[in-house]
Amino acid sequence: MPRTFLQRARDGLAGVLVLSLLAEVSAIARGTEDPSPAVAFRSLLQAREAGSEPARNAALAAFTRLPPGATRLLLEPLAAPGAPLDEGRAALDVLGRIGVPGDVALVVRFQRDELQHELEGTILSIASRDPRALNALDELLLGIPTGARAAAVRAVERLGTPLAAGWLGRCVERAPDVRGEALARLGRLVQDLNRPAPDEAYAAVRGVLAGAESESLSDAIIAAGRMEDADAIPHLFAILRTGTPGTRADAAWALERITTLRFGDQVQRWDTWYATEQAWWRDESETAFTALVDGDRAERITALLAIGRLHGWRHKLAREVAQVLQDPNPEVARLAAQVLGRLDSRYVGAALARALERPEPEVVHEAWLTLRNTTRKDLPSDPAAWRALFAQ
Repeated sequence: MPRTFLQRARDGLAGVLVLSLLAEVSAIARGTEDPSPAVAFRSLLQAREAGSEPARNAALAAFTRLPPGATRLLLEPLAAPGAPLDEGRAALDVLGRIGVPGDVALVVRFQRDELQHELEGTILSIASRDPRALNALDELLLGIPTGARAAAVRAVERLGTPLAAGWLGRCVERAPDVRGEALARLGRLVQDLNRPAPDEAYAAVRGVLAGAESESLSDAIIAAGRMEDADAIPHLFAILRTGTPGTRADAAWALERITTLRFGDQVQRWDTWYATEQAWWRDESETAFTALVDGDRAERITALLAIGRLHGWRHKLAREVAQVLQDPNPEVARLAAQVLGRLDSRYVGAALARALERPEPEVVHEAWLTLRNTTRKDLPSDPAAWRALFAQ
């Protein structure tokens, strides 16, 4: 029968109790009423058993005022495989409240099937407070059980930041046992970002696409589509030509998602479109981008109209067009907002929000329509509301 926390504390954690006692004596000397780590932990166990959220929060708050070294010494034995689950859950609760990046190594030692949810939540809490926890996970990635890697992948997706996307990309490259899940979660994370992910995230997906025999190929195809990665188009074309019926269907979906075109699995139509688009980038892009910045009114309008007919590399094009939203000529600025609506890029929302501050109603209205369409958010044409959205 597993020994309880108090039984182990009596005969196996004497040193910890001494430290706790010293901490308690020190607290008394300071005139505070903070309990020792052992007493606070017992209170936390009781609060969790009783289902009392106020008591649980009070116990966890006590740990924020206690010596962290003594607390960690108290928690370390609870990561042992034979430790009771209720004590493991309470220990992860504490680490979720006070943990720092250096505690990630202790957190992953709590890996057990029954503690997956708590393990994921604790990693998320620490990484939310300090993104350097991702570096700690990098160092541990290959030396921890698959279950702990899977919990880390789920937690990092929920972090929802570009840094998290970069970490998932590294996980795709380095951890084959969780590659499929990492790809799926990377795709979902990036599709919800309002700014690009690090290059390594896109490169990791392309690396899987290039290995056409990979077991994770379908996951990578779907991720490339969700990430709207135009640089993945050549890989998707190759799959569209030579893949299985399932991967060809996935590649067609991804190409449509990236380009907004609806050519299905018609290889010839994709080839014709791609050749035309590549020719524009090779022969006309530099002139068009220069005209957006330095051209006269007619040259800027011509460049905007040409860009509005393109479908690949939409996010890159949108960043160029966004510069024109502050053009002194309201007709040009309004056309820029329309072109951004056609490009449907979620990465220029902040520039569109600034355009809402312009005095011309026609520019404001067009920028507002584009914001609603690209973000799928039904907010009023209030610059402050949109600025708050993009500050998140």
